[in-house]
Amino acid sequence: MNNEQLAMNSRECSKMKCGIMKITTTENQLAIVFQGLEKLAGLKSKLVIPRSDIVDIQWSPEVPDAFSFKGWRCPGTSIPGVFLAGSFSHEGHWEFFCAYLKRPGELRIETNQNRYKIIRITADSQMAEEALSWWKSAS
Repeated sequence: MNNEQLAMNSRECSKMKCGIMKITTTENQLAIVFQGLEKLAGLKSKLVIPRSDIVDIQWSPEVPDAFSFKGWRCPGTSIPGVFLAGSFSHEGHWEFFCAYLKRPGELRIETNQNRYKIIRITADSQMAEEALSWWKSAS
C-alpha cells in the first residue's frame, strides 16, 4: 500500500469518525480501549485481558484478509470491504474482531478464556510493539 492510499484511508476513516483504538497495559493486564465507530460497531468500549489468560500475541504488517474472518457474527457489524467488528462464533469458540480492512497491520491475541479465544484488531507497528514488549517482559 503506497502513501497516497494510506492517506486516502485515513481521510475515509476521519469522515466516518472511526477513532483509533488504544492499547493500555498494567503489570497484570492488557486493555484494548475502543473509540468512536469501533465502540458502536463492536458493541464494546473496552476489552481487558489478564496476562495469565494470554497464550500468545502476534503481529502482522499485512492488511487483514477479509475472507479470513469466519463464523457467525453475534453481535457486531460491518461495512463490506472497509470495516468489521464484533463477536464471532467459530469452530466451537468465540473470537472478537475489530478490523479496518484497508489498513495494514493486525494484532492477534490468543487467550485461554472461554469468552474470546482469539482477538484480532487492526494495529499499527507502534501499538503492536507496545503489546509485544509488554508480553515479552513477562517471559
